[in-house]
Amino acid sequence: MLPDGSEIEMPHVELTIAVHLTADGYSAIPLETGPDVYRDFLFIKEVARIVEDSKFLRGDPLIPPRTARYAITKVDDL
Repeated sequence: MLPDGSEIEMPHVELTIAVHLTADGYSAIPLETGPDVYRDFLFIKEVARIVEDSKFLRGDPLIPPRTARYAITKVDDL
């Protein structure tokens, strides 16, 4: 996406690497980044959103009544 909001097609990528920095230097580690990996990333991202949003789904605890609202009464035989 460009600064003006317009979109351009993603260029072809030949290699994707992660750079692991250490006290002694660095390592370049090749990464798989095909369509399947991207699809999995989107699934994981959605699960993370659901987990975060689910924190707001519960309400306050219900307080049970201290006395019954019902009374047992005798009904005349019909």
